Amino acid sequence: MKFAIIALVWSFLCVPTSALAYKVYTTLTNGQRAPSSCTLDQPRKLRWNTGEIPYVIEPVPTQVLSNGVATDAIIDSFQEWEAYSECNVPTLKFNGVKQNLAVEYNEIDPESNENTLIWVTSINEWGHSPGILALTTLTYSRCTGIIVDADIEVNLAQFDFSAAQTPPPHMTDIQNTITHEVGHFLGLDHSGVASATMFANAPDAETQKRDLEDDDIAGLCCLYGTGSPSVVKSPEMVCEGAPPQSEDPVMNNDDDSGTGCHTSRNPAPFSWPAVGVTVGLVMLWVAQQTRKAHRSAPKCLLFLSKPHIQPRDNV
Repeated sequence: MKFAIIALVWSFLCVPTSALAYKVYTTLTNGQRAPSSCTLDQPRKLRWNTGEIPYVIEPVPTQVLSNGVATDAIIDSFQEWEAYSECNVPTLKFNGVKQNLAVEYNEIDPESNENTLIWVTSINEWGHSPGILALTTLTYSRCTGIIVDADIEVNLAQFDFSAAQTPPPHMTDIQNTITHEVGHFLGLDHSGVASATMFANAPDAETQKRDLEDDDIAGLCCLYGTGSPSVVKSPEMVCEGAPPQSEDPVMNNDDDSGTGCHTSRNPAPFSWPAVGVTVGLVMLWVAQQTRKAHRSAPKCLLFLSKPHIQPRDNV
């Protein structure tokens, strides 16, 4: 399958307060127009529109990580994003360990798709820029911004990961890494706050990204709100080639009123967000990636790959 990877620039539909710098993915920025099949021409935040998001994990290569311990660490990474009741994040449901997973989206049989975490153990199989610890690919409707599939790849070919409570100085903490990736999985971009889980750099043995900071929680509440339901259905917007309307509804409240977009545990005065982030860390990679033949994306679905945090000494 060939993935059409599109380069996007975020727009600040959710404006952080002065102490916050989270960013969210959106569909339209800088004057881009929606496809002709869309009935509205407005930027949409990328987010899930379901109360439960299942995911599966490939068996952990035992020569690299302890299978059971690493799986537990990954589950903890997903659960960290569910732990904050102030944000109405969907339930992230672990559906077990499964062989032969891939980064793909089957448009012919959408029900067969799974949200996956896979391990890349060969440099020849790592189809992305070297020096990236992990990468998340989102499949979403470019009309509505609704995410329909997410896949995480972990680069075991170039990095040594640890699932220990205290990782060795020369290794990368798997829970630290995956907690960051789950933020992308849910629709968050990199943050400019150095202490945030969604910050774009990580030194060896770092563990602080295991736990969300105020900036991460504010971004999560921006996407999923604090009082409105996760599933928002609207009949007036139909996107040709997208999943059935019942599965691909438009989000309302585009002005973000009542969605908690400015919420944080320590509210701060309003200011414009900081944008001084290294271009090499925030650019979205424009590429094509072959995973399975004879499967193509619907007209209104696009694929977004986002590089994960890079080791700080490589920046």
